Amino acid sequence: MNQPDVAFAKTQKSTTGRSYEPPAPKWVKTGLSALSAVSPQAAAGVLQHLFTTPPRTRLRAEEAAVLATARRWQSHVRGEIMRGYEWGEATAPAVLLLHGWGGHAGHMSGMVEPLLAAGYRVLAVDVPGHGDSPRAQVALPHFHEALEEMARRAGHDAVHGVIAHSFGAAGTTYALSRGLHIPRAVFVGPMTQFGALWDAVRNRTGVSQGLIQRMITRMEARYCLGFDEVEPVALAGDLTTPLLVLHDLDDDKVSVAQGEALVARWPGAALRTSNTLGHLKILKDQASVNAAVAFLTRTATP
Repeated sequence: MNQPDVAFAKTQKSTTGRSYEPPAPKWVKTGLSALSAVSPQAAAGVLQHLFTTPPRTRLRAEEAAVLATARRWQSHVRGEIMRGYEWGEATAPAVLLLHGWGGHAGHMSGMVEPLLAAGYRVLAVDVPGHGDSPRAQVALPHFHEALEEMARRAGHDAVHGVIAHSFGAAGTTYALSRGLHIPRAVFVGPMTQFGALWDAVRNRTGVSQGLIQRMITRMEARYCLGFDEVEPVALAGDLTTPLLVLHDLDDDKVSVAQGEALVARWPGAALRTSNTLGHLKILKDQASVNAAVAFLTRTATP
């Protein structure tokens, strides 16, 4: 992926032990530093704006070709436009696909044909601010409500499973914790510990821990949640949805340690690792896709 997948927040060194993006441009660091000295609250607002504005990622030709075969639809999430895609027979059980931060439905396109061949209907979206959806400031609740909207459109009783990537897995975990029923789930390269995000923002921008905390406080007030309480590893212990985590040992965006931490806390969850695929190629790797589809059809041996 040419753009970072986790909210503005890639860093040279994070608590996951991975190396990510280089520092932010000097003008960003200088501007935030100067504004923070005059008005920390205003600086926190600017930082929040940067953090909640997803980067745009190029749609590849082969991804566009798959999306072009879908039935297109449009909905709204928190007042923002969301573009959607659907494949397969209307009466078939549905599998929902949810991309990660800075991603788009095309990233999940490698899952479509194998799922159709297995007899499923497939739904995917460009979460507001992503892909073909108009630009917007978004956060965890948008991913949660995007999944809820897909389930509503599919018919809740018809939903058989979900495959979620990276930050999409965080949104899915949050949705499950709030009562959304999905019989089976597959997470790919899941973001599960938000502390890595805060470390990343601080390391990339050079801002103080105090300013990071101001930003967190503003976001918690805006979205009426506490990030410590809603991060996936904190929610996992109360969830019973059968879960398979696919995580590449060479993931350079979200460390496999985050997938391991989630599996350790989620009752009955299984972890399948791979090598050399990184954060995005795993989504189209045939062995990984086959493992996801097999798990959803209850024939998996992770």
